[in-house]
Amino acid sequence: MPGVATGFDEFVRRSTPTLSRAAYALTSEVHIAQDLVQETHIRIARHWDRLSSEPEDPLPYARKTLYRLWQDSLRWRARHPERLGDLPDGMTKAEARDPSDTLDLQAALAKLPRLQRALLVLRYLEGQTESQAAEILGCSLGTVQSQSRQALSTLRATYRSAENGLSPRGGTS
Repeated sequence: MPGVATGFDEFVRRSTPTLSRAAYALTSEVHIAQDLVQETHIRIARHWDRLSSEPEDPLPYARKTLYRLWQDSLRWRARHPERLGDLPDGMTKAEARDPSDTLDLQAALAKLPRLQRALLVLRYLEGQTESQAAEILGCSLGTVQSQSRQALSTLRATYRSAENGLSPRGGTS
């Protein structure tokens, strides 16, 4: 059915920038974010006949799918850790980082627990309301409010530490 494919192609063109921004903010890795968006589109394609016949925009469904796939990927990676190589002899992880690193929002986001990171991306990058974020993540409104507050507090503390000459890792820069 060419009409269905055309509608889906348009949806992919329209949704890719939004989903890509969210995926990158969640993962901090371009290639993982691209994979996440691609898998989201594959899942949407499986249900396109039903989604395209509904009056609502399928983007909220795609957004929810993206967040659930991201959470699934975190669980999978936790169960299947990869070893990409060891540090040179005698070098610690702290020494492997460039000491001139400054506060990087992406790095600070990556250190937050996954629910807090997802909430900040939904609320401040994507502009979702608290109730929309609760719906997408499958949690209560109170959880959204308290976890958002905690996440912002953590980011503010990280920023203040960086302003005072401390790196986000707790040492001096």
